[in-house]
Amino acid sequence: MSKKKQIAIGILIVFVCVFNILVLKYQPDIINQDIQLNITIQTGNLNEIQYYYVYGEQEAFSYTEDQQKKVVIDHVGEKQVIPCMLPASCTSLRLDFGTESSLISITDISVKVGGKSISIPMSVWENMVFEQDVDVSIMSDGIQIDSKQGDPYIAWDLTEWNLRGIVRESLKLWIVLAKVLVCLIIDLMAVLAIKNADMLLSIPSSVLHNYKVVWRLSVNDFKTKYAGSYFGIFWAFVNPLVTTMVYWFVFQVGLRSGRTCDFPFVLWLMSGLIPWFFFQDALMGGTNALLEYNYLVKKVVFDIDILPIVKVISALFVHVFFTVFILVLCACYGYFPTVYTLQLVYLIICNFVLVLGLSYLASAIVGFFRDLTQIINIILQVGVWVTPIMWDASAHLGPKLQLIMKLNPMYYTVDGFRSALLAKEWVMGNEVWTIYFWVITLCIWMLGIIVFKKLKVHFADVL
Repeated sequence: MSKKKQIAIGILIVFVCVFNILVLKYQPDIINQDIQLNITIQTGNLNEIQYYYVYGEQEAFSYTEDQQKKVVIDHVGEKQVIPCMLPASCTSLRLDFGTESSLISITDISVKVGGKSISIPMSVWENMVFEQDVDVSIMSDGIQIDSKQGDPYIAWDLTEWNLRGIVRESLKLWIVLAKVLVCLIIDLMAVLAIKNADMLLSIPSSVLHNYKVVWRLSVNDFKTKYAGSYFGIFWAFVNPLVTTMVYWFVFQVGLRSGRTCDFPFVLWLMSGLIPWFFFQDALMGGTNALLEYNYLVKKVVFDIDILPIVKVISALFVHVFFTVFILVLCACYGYFPTVYTLQLVYLIICNFVLVLGLSYLASAIVGFFRDLTQIINIILQVGVWVTPIMWDASAHLGPKLQLIMKLNPMYYTVDGFRSALLAKEWVMGNEVWTIYFWVITLCIWMLGIIVFKKLKVHFADVL
């Protein structure tokens, strides 16, 4: 074993040990954890109830329309449970009963989180903060509300309900299991990396050794895509712009999406499409790298390890241009670059490493299974909708479906672009999803390189 390899393995072991310690000691912030507040209610003649909520650092009881939801009463006059989806950091809740007079009773309020349902003591929730045009009576099994005509509502100060404590206690076991699972995955990855150290180090070594060739091939690949056309590489920038304008016209003009998350829709849309365009272009190019350069694969003296990264770097040129373009466009709308904008460099690296691992994996398999190109193309067509990019998942989906959406690694980079450009938030502030992204990405990267090196000896035969 060479000295460089021993040093690399030693650094990896130290990193894994430190990472395990940090993960086991980490206490996740549950401030943004969504909870389901179930209110057992019986209405006289109401068929709909609205609820408003305030959370985080917002001023208590300062309700806004974007923090309002409606609940349909399916069985008027009968007891039923109405679910209110709230952040764990919710500080106040208001129930509106419409404009008609009605007799309403509330007999139980519970929190559902982590698969458990925990009842809120009546002694806490019977203390309402505001009442308007309502008469409230305290009963043995709850409260009875006699709403009058007008705009009756009741509101609670939720700070005494200790929602965060309930969430933390309910998720304690899941958090421990998640920590152990993450440590096991990292440890297994480390063992796999040590066992296949020669393979994993060979491709980075080849790229560094042939960096001039990689650069020349990448530039040449970018130019030759549109060789023979009158406008040349101009089309590389026109196609994504036209696609973006079509989406903007359909959603804002046709479907009247307006503003999303308090940001101009065109900025919100483009900041999501730009990382996706790079991912799509790089993955399709990387998948077909060996097929396109098959004449080089058959040359004994040529190092074919560099071909997938050539296609990814070629796609990166357009990506950098559009990243600069969105910065200028944001400035035109008043969203000027700040220190948060520097995160774009980190996010580009995230996207680059993810698509590079997928490219090595796909390019190695596609020679043996040509249908993979069409399968990836279909996945990309679906992926642009389920990432999601053209619509806001938080406004249309419950917490479970949102969680499923976030399992897609591209969600991290798309949401990161929007956080860096528009929301002015730190992407790595959400440690859980940052760790998840890099664990998944490194697993894909390692798998891609190992499969590529294992199948490399057969490339010349199948191509």
